[in-house]
Amino acid sequence: MLGIGMILFTACNEKEKAEEIVPIIPYKTGNRWTYESSTGGMQQKAVSTDRSTMEVGEYVEVDGNKGYRIVGSCSSFLVRNDENGNVLEIGGYAENNKLFAPSIRYKKNAVKGEKWIFNIITEDCTYYSAHMPALFERNSVVMTCSHADTLIRTSKGQFRCKAFSYTPDNGINVYTDYVSDGIGRIKGEHYEDGQMISQNELIDYTLIK
Repeated sequence: MLGIGMILFTACNEKEKAEEIVPIIPYKTGNRWTYESSTGGMQQKAVSTDRSTMEVGEYVEVDGNKGYRIVGSCSSFLVRNDENGNVLEIGGYAENNKLFAPSIRYKKNAVKGEKWIFNIITEDCTYYSAHMPALFERNSVVMTCSHADTLIRTSKGQFRCKAFSYTPDNGINVYTDYVSDGIGRIKGEHYEDGQMISQNELIDYTLIK
């Protein structure tokens, strides 16, 4: 009896420990993040701004791939967290077109300088029509944790963040996301030839408990 009790106690502790892991981005149906984006580099006179909201949809399964539905420009994407709280991007799907290549985008416990392969799946809406659904493209890049603990100040407040960077073209374009544990992506930056040409910043968010 003592042995069985110890096994059950250990199993319960492991379950509680797993449930205590807070994902780096809390994907849950109804959670939403609103961003203000600006384009135009330091050397450009014209600067434009725009606002967009990302909302987590229902949890679905498509061709054996499970995740939360995120609405794209002309299709849908699947995302979820793994058992360690990392962000997994599963892939995209439209009515007659799909591309799934699950990989880790953001690592919860990444350390500065850590690298891994990430599969970016993008949609090309210029091909979208009633006869030809959204086409998807896959590009494998090296994701790097460029900062493990940095303070990002926004109009919404201050956030401790990890920074994740990648380049799809050997450093000509560099993309960096600043992500706060348990909150989500706080800020994104796009540099071209060392010059910032666009950025987006969190201005509001709703997390359902």
